This record gives sequence, structure tokens and C-alpha cells, in this order.
Amino acid sequence: MSQMITWVWKLVYRPHNLWARWTKQYILKDSDIWQAKASPSFSWYWHNVLYARDHFLTTIGSPSLAIQCLQNFTHGLKFITLLDVKDCLPTIDRLIGRGLYLVNRCSLCECASENVSHLFFACSYAQTVWSSLLDWIHVTYSPTDLPGAFSWILLTQSLDKRHIRSCLLLATVYYLWQERNRRIFAGLQRPPEVLGHLIRFAVCSRLCV
Repeated sequence: MSQMITWVWKLVYRPHNLWARWTKQYILKDSDIWQAKASPSFSWYWHNVLYARDHFLTTIGSPSLAIQCLQNFTHGLKFITLLDVKDCLPTIDRLIGRGLYLVNRCSLCECASENVSHLFFACSYAQTVWSSLLDWIHVTYSPTDLPGAFSWILLTQSLDKRHIRSCLLLATVYYLWQERNRRIFAGLQRPPEVLGHLIRFAVCSRLCV
């Protein structure tokens, strides 16, 4: 999906590029990329580009927020990465949907079924991690799902704070997923305080680059 959204970004922010002009004239028939409708004459690839666009809009919430996200391509790539996470991570609910016979129980809290929203936001272990991290950056709002986290970042006026929050979200998702896999495949556990320390270190390291 990230590659597909890259083409959307190029159409929006590189309109005078030869490829963008050709695409707008011959593929989109001069339609705006946000309004273009799939045509039977479209190739499989372009059907997937428009599918990715629709999914991006649905997840972000509106074209205006999507444009804000894409205005800074570095931040845009971070959100696109999280869209890929949402669609591709082999959480237990998704594996069951593929026909595997598994017991659906979150390995972090062992109290609820595992899915993306629970694992990264609703799980009591994840909430403890989030609480310490939000205290660290002096924020009281706590995201409850990926779309809410996107809005939390995109609606932040300060570019510096937006960068910190996006790095924090990526690092938190990464380390929660890592902790989940350590528990399932290695039988190893770390308390949320340790995970919070690792995330803070990762964010600080990223900000100093």
C-alpha cells in the first residue's frame, strides 16, 4: 500500500512532472486524484492505487487531513507505514480469519481477544506504557485507535511536537509488537516500565539524528 500512496503524493505535489501530467491527462482524464473513479479500462495497478487512496482517506478521516499528512512526505511515510501495519500484521484475529485454529487471547494482558486496536491501545499493558510515555511528553490525551492517533498528530500545530508524536507512535507500535512476539515465541516478558524506557530511548535517538 505504501508504494500506491507514493503515486498519490506525486500527483498532488509534483503536478508538473512529466509522468504526473501524462497520468492526469490519459489515465485520470483530468479528474482530481481525490475524486477520480475507477474505470473498467484501468489496469490492475491503477485499481490498486485508487483502492489505497480510498483506504487512506477512510483511515485518516477526510481529504483535508490526508493532504496535511502528505504535505510533509517524511511524516506521510510514517502514517503509510502504520497503514501497512494495520492491514498486514498477523494478529491472532487475522490468522483465525485465514483459517487457522487458534485461541484468540492477547499475550500482553491475557484478558481479551487480540486485534490491532486492542494490542496497541486498549490492552491494559499497552495503556500502562502509553500512560508513562504521555506523561513524559506532558500530554493528557491518550489515543484509542490508529485513526484517532493519526488525528492526534495531524491536528498538532507545532511541527516539532508533531514530529515527536509521530516518532512516539511508531516506536510504541514497534516495541509493543516486539514484546508480543517475545512472549509468544520465546516465553520472555518485560514489565511495561522497561518497554517505556526502550521507547523513550528510541524516540530520543531518532530526534537526535
